[in-house]
Amino acid sequence: MEYDEICANTGELVTIVCEKKHHFDLIQLGRKSESEHDCLVSVIFLFHAMGVNVFQIWIRNESSEGPLRNFFSMRLTGSCRKKLIQSRPQLSIILKLHISTETNTQITWFIDDKELLNGNRYRIYYEGSLHKLEIFDCELEDHGEIRCKGVNTKYGTMTVSMELKISEDDIAGEEPFFTQQLTYEELEECVTLYCTADGYPIPYVTFHRLGRPLPTNRRFLVQRNENTWIFQINNCTVDDEGIYQAIAKNRMGMCTSRCMILIQNKDPTTYIADK
Repeated sequence: MEYDEICANTGELVTIVCEKKHHFDLIQLGRKSESEHDCLVSVIFLFHAMGVNVFQIWIRNESSEGPLRNFFSMRLTGSCRKKLIQSRPQLSIILKLHISTETNTQITWFIDDKELLNGNRYRIYYEGSLHKLEIFDCELEDHGEIRCKGVNTKYGTMTVSMELKISEDDIAGEEPFFTQQLTYEELEECVTLYCTADGYPIPYVTFHRLGRPLPTNRRFLVQRNENTWIFQINNCTVDDEGIYQAIAKNRMGMCTSRCMILIQNKDPTTYIADK
């Protein structure tokens, strides 16, 4: 088991996350101190979830003399329940990965050596320490080794791999269509566009303005609730007025829905309409 070094003072509680196959004992913890006095280490098992064990370490000193520091170490780890995922063309899947820390960890997904970017058929997001890769309308090119690389400045790096197999059996489908056209609501400085698209396989939706796809960042947020897609624009100004498009795609085809956004209570002298 490989570790980065973590130090803790006597009397402190230290929480350590590790993969299920690892077991803690005093030898693996490799305790050492800056004095000749020994210490007592209590290892408390807290819980197990998503293939990860969480332990808490309590450090005590037998002698009142000090200071005493005990050194424990941990590396960034990740785990997934399945190493082999099978799917077929046109289906959508979600790959899940649990990592050992939520703080300052940069996650990158790959298919073989191809880095996956958030957008179009690939949706990358996380909920706490649970990271997800959603692939819409699977294609044969998605077949291969799925790798998730995590980088943390404190705990190092980790890579978790799984295999995605896409069979060549094809199935019937249905072109995308909007059951609710693109519309919007304005609340103070926030505008929310939403639409509902159906079809088979489930279509993915991208949002555009002036013929260009809109990025995802802190100001532009994309969410999905089943077949309803939501695009939120924060800190709106008159520059955000204009015509917006939602494009729904799957293997069978695509469809488009449009709406015009007009910001309320704007200064007319600052308004420049889209051409």
